[in-house]
Amino acid sequence: MLRLAGGIESTKVVNPNVIFCIGLGSFNTRTGLATKHGEFERRFVGKAGSLGHPVIGCNEYYPSAKCPRLNCDTFLQPTENRSRYCPVCKMYFDRGR
Repeated sequence: MLRLAGGIESTKVVNPNVIFCIGLGSFNTRTGLATKHGEFERRFVGKAGSLGHPVIGCNEYYPSAKCPRLNCDTFLQPTENRSRYCPVCKMYFDRGR
């Protein structure tokens, strides 16, 4: 992932142009086995942070629940077929895109 963001795994960045966002949600597997999410999160945050890449936690609910347009912080209303509607902007948004 660091390479995709233009970084190198062993080189510290001075002015990063990418912010990594790690989901704060917790979940279980269907089989009841432990997930690798916690291990990945711990290792990735440690590695990226030590190289100067900012890593923040995010609540997965808000990205698809709030209007993505600039200066609009309105909660979107659910509609049919996985789309959402912003009553302020009067626009529809597809959650899959």
